[in-house]
Amino acid sequence: MEVAPRGLRALLAAALLLLLATGAVHLVREALRDKTPNQTHARRLGLEKYLHLVAPLDEDQEQDPLEKQLVELLARSKQALEIPVVREAVLDATRDGRVTPEELTHLEALLARAGALAQEYPELAKSTGSNHTLFHAALSLHESQPQLLKQLYRSILAAKHKEALLARAIALLQELGYTRSVKVLNPTTGSFEEKTPSPLLAQVVANYTLALAEGLPRHSNQDLWLLGNATMINPEIYDFKPVTVKDMNGAVHEIG
Repeated sequence: MEVAPRGLRALLAAALLLLLATGAVHLVREALRDKTPNQTHARRLGLEKYLHLVAPLDEDQEQDPLEKQLVELLARSKQALEIPVVREAVLDATRDGRVTPEELTHLEALLARAGALAQEYPELAKSTGSNHTLFHAALSLHESQPQLLKQLYRSILAAKHKEALLARAIALLQELGYTRSVKVLNPTTGSFEEKTPSPLLAQVVANYTLALAEGLPRHSNQDLWLLGNATMINPEIYDFKPVTVKDMNGAVHEIG
């Protein structure tokens, strides 16, 4: 067998050592590489309580730009993350191990809306936050009917368990369809007009909710809707002042 020249043997040995060294470096790098980059990033930003929300994103052991944006968004939205419905929405987006631009946009809007509600009405956000329908009704009121929500809150402020009662009042408003514009009869023209629920209506609903808490039997939704509509037609009904009406023959009657 022909023996390789000494110089060639040395060259081969050096090449082998280089390959071994390169392999060792790769192994070391692989061993040191962060296998949970999203959780590590979240931990650094103070999200220890919410690591489970981003854990599915670490299945591929990588963090892409959208995932990085999401983690940083969550870090800016810790107050909103106290709400169970919000956490559920985040987990719905991350559960499949990836985040799409549409999901990120949706979560950004939801976290902003929920954060605004939680900042102004923290206990309301907490008391409605486990009920998807009720929480989104509160969100809707806070955005589209802020004065209505504020009047509800003021009317119930002095009551015990006010946040639970406020949640109950919001549920009643939603059940009656008063979280959006409603058709109200105009007695002068005899036609229906679109109107925004008034703060006075909020007082009626708040007082009725308080009465229910004191044991008043629940009326039918139809009766309650008529009461709300009547209040918006003539505020004096709420104040229990006498109301003057004319019948079909023109005779004047006083009710009250």
